[in-house]
Amino acid sequence: MVEHGLIDWTRPRWLVPALASIGLLAIALNLWVLAGAWTGGGDPGHRTLLIRELLLPRMATGLLAGAALGLAATLFQHALQNPLAEPTTLGISAGAYLALTGATLWAPWLFESGREWVALLGAGLAMLAVFSLSGGAASPLTMIIAGLLVSLLCGALAALFVLLNHDYLTEIFIWQSGSLAQIGWNTPLRFTVALATAAVLATLLLRPLTLLELGDDGSQALGMPAGAIRWAALSLATALSAIVVASVGVLGFVGLGAPALARLVGARLLAHRLVLASVFGALLLTFADAVVMLLPTAQPIPAGVATAALGAPLILLLLSRLRPSSLPGRQASAEASLETGPRPKLLLAGVPVLLAIGLLALLLGRGGDAWHGFRLDGFSSAFVTLRLPRVLAAAAAGGMLALAGTLLQRWTANPLASPEVLGISSGACLGVAGLMLLMPGLDGAWLAAMGGAALALTCLVLIGRSGKFSSEHILLGGIALSVLSSAALAILMTKGDPRIVFLLSWMTGSTYRTTLAEAEFAAVTAFSLLVLSPLLARWLLIMPLGEPVERMLGVPISAARMLVLLVAAIATATATMIVGPLSFVGLLAPHLARQLGFRRPLEQIVAGTLLGATIMVLADWLGRVAAYPWQIPSGLIATLVGGLLFVVLLARSPSTHAAGAIAAGLGRPARDGDR
Repeated sequence: MVEHGLIDWTRPRWLVPALASIGLLAIALNLWVLAGAWTGGGDPGHRTLLIRELLLPRMATGLLAGAALGLAATLFQHALQNPLAEPTTLGISAGAYLALTGATLWAPWLFESGREWVALLGAGLAMLAVFSLSGGAASPLTMIIAGLLVSLLCGALAALFVLLNHDYLTEIFIWQSGSLAQIGWNTPLRFTVALATAAVLATLLLRPLTLLELGDDGSQALGMPAGAIRWAALSLATALSAIVVASVGVLGFVGLGAPALARLVGARLLAHRLVLASVFGALLLTFADAVVMLLPTAQPIPAGVATAALGAPLILLLLSRLRPSSLPGRQASAEASLETGPRPKLLLAGVPVLLAIGLLALLLGRGGDAWHGFRLDGFSSAFVTLRLPRVLAAAAAGGMLALAGTLLQRWTANPLASPEVLGISSGACLGVAGLMLLMPGLDGAWLAAMGGAALALTCLVLIGRSGKFSSEHILLGGIALSVLSSAALAILMTKGDPRIVFLLSWMTGSTYRTTLAEAEFAAVTAFSLLVLSPLLARWLLIMPLGEPVERMLGVPISAARMLVLLVAAIATATATMIVGPLSFVGLLAPHLARQLGFRRPLEQIVAGTLLGATIMVLADWLGRVAAYPWQIPSGLIATLVGGLLFVVLLARSPSTHAAGAIAAGLGRPARDGDR
């Protein structure tokens, strides 16, 4: 590889000019908007006021917010040594969302000083929760897992409030999708001060942060306290992200897209990535907002939705030119082969626990004002038509999501990898949403979910083939597909369609529409995939060690990766069609299994599957009886129950104060010099 300064010259010649053209186009579109406002009808004084107090502040906000998110995301990714880390990783957006939702419902007087202060308070509390959970260990994986917990728990609580009070929270939907609309220059001035301060501090931290690439041991050998450096970088990125989220809402894709574009054009040095990510973030957000202002739509499209809709295809296009394994962040270590031995007794104990909870969900329920169970002489059709399908579907879906999450985390050696990262869950949601718009009935929701999931899987396989099914291609391509589907869903959310209540319920994980035939199909699929998983165990043990080791040990790389992807995708698609796009079970069930000591691939797969099934069955039963006669979606209950269980396990961990123990065996992050 020939590398000179900023650009990797092995990149195609059209890449940099193409991105420069997009920047020039963004400038041209904004000038077009200004020209249209200046030449429009009406009083010249009104036109001048419109440009000075509305359009120019909005454009300035887009530039500054995009640059701030690009800078913050690059700091997150470098400090956490993970290319999937971005401003939502530490729960900042979820904390702000929860604070705004709670204040809207129960403390509207808090908005007297402005919405931004409420969002900042929520983001700050979420940040403190992450720091508390991670204890004194400032390792990257510790922060990532703690951030995941806070994000999931805050998101679940906020989603529960939204589901129960949908009519009162339409404005929160709009805020969550991001809006750059401004009146006056207060927000741009605040962003200017924040961005300038962050840029100065990032410059001061540049040399210490560069030494983090040597690893914690290497940094400390040179006299640099790695933990303190990481805390400083994360605190700076968190504060900058919180200011942006509080002022303009959630603009999530910018945090992923801007650093990815910086790497795709060949930026390798941290200083170059910080600058380029800031530039790309500003251009990406400004370009998307200019397109929004020029589109003749009845209702304004949120800036975050537009950014995702325009940026995700750009990432997909550039991925076709990305050299496999060129992204930093893949983790590899010989520790993977030194994990603890099998624990068959503890593993077998999970089966009776699952059966016991399943029987509890089958036999005990609520009716009227009292609890009741089924007597042996009282079995009726309700047992078969109502409870059995739900229990069977919950167990199968939870097990398949956990299986998919374990496969993805073992394959990519990335603790953030989870089923929804593949984009298949979002594709299924988009299929159901399309059915809602095109057909008056919802009887075909299951088939619509299947069609959307199949389309997303097809796109993912095509993306994977272009990069020999490297984990970087799959993760970035899946995220782009997921964001693209989520953008279309967000547009539907903001329209106030009454059918959105059904979609919200389905998206938060509900089994109460599942038939016995669907539950049986899910159970057979789950069992078949679990039986197939031992064939993948050897590959999953070797894959985290990197491609050179895979070749040396005779692993058929492309075939092995494609088979792992297909098994994970089929499990994700089937589970999503049954219970909706749950995220928690597939993300943290593998970590729960690892925390309990199951670290070899096969035993982690089995333990994770049992844990996922158990959590989902318990969550479905609690959702059925806790607020009877109303149903609480099992996905929300699963997030709350599983999250609290995980927090307890972290607190009891003898080796760390936080999540570092669950990451044992994932290894250290690979660096460019290792390749």
